[in-house]
Amino acid sequence: MTAKPPTNPEGNEHFEANEHLRTRHELSLIKLAAPRVHVLAQAYETHNYREVLATLTEDKMLDIGITLSVFRTLHEGHPVIARRPRFVGQREDIIDRASALALGLGTPRLEQPLAVSIEDEVIFSSLLQGDQSDQLQPDKIIAIPMQRIKDVVPTFSKACEDGLMFDVSASNIFYHTQYGFSFTDYHLQETPGYSPERSFAVFLYTLAREQSPFFDDSQRQAWQHVIQNPIRFFEEVYPGAGDVYLQVESDLT
Repeated sequence: MTAKPPTNPEGNEHFEANEHLRTRHELSLIKLAAPRVHVLAQAYETHNYREVLATLTEDKMLDIGITLSVFRTLHEGHPVIARRPRFVGQREDIIDRASALALGLGTPRLEQPLAVSIEDEVIFSSLLQGDQSDQLQPDKIIAIPMQRIKDVVPTFSKACEDGLMFDVSASNIFYHTQYGFSFTDYHLQETPGYSPERSFAVFLYTLAREQSPFFDDSQRQAWQHVIQNPIRFFEEVYPGAGDVYLQVESDLT
């Protein structure tokens, strides 16, 4: 039997499920995203994404998160990313992530959704270009211009304005020599007001911290060569906001 996509974005039962597990702000963002999720659900049916479900096997798995497993597979010959809940019955996790991806639709440098099925509990999205930052060789890291790092500022501003926040770890940061940095694994804000300054500080700290668990010694030294003084660099981008970086450093140390 063919599953039906959500048809009532304003009151669909899926978007009200388990609302006691979410903040009021998260619920408002889910409802805001619902029309876009509906379009992505239609794309799932129109472009036969259901046929790809059988390919989401263990050998295609890229990562296992707290709630979702991530796969790399092909759809009509093109590489795509798929996310499914780790356990049966965690539909709310698909709803939350689909809503976040839908709100990020069209924002440069963010992973872009392609299709969603709430019923089949799966999200398909585009594959980011470039390499994960923890896979970059030191010579490539050293060659990264500082401007490439500053170029992410508009992305963080738009994402925060749209109610998104980042799970910034090295594996979620991609770098391409032509297109610069891009990001995967972003989420709905639990409360309003998550600032772009904090997003940028977390991004910078992820790359520049002295005892990073994400990089080996040669990679760590290369990033520290590129970002020699992260607080000074942060204040070049956000004058007077060095305390934000110091707070992030304190929170994440």
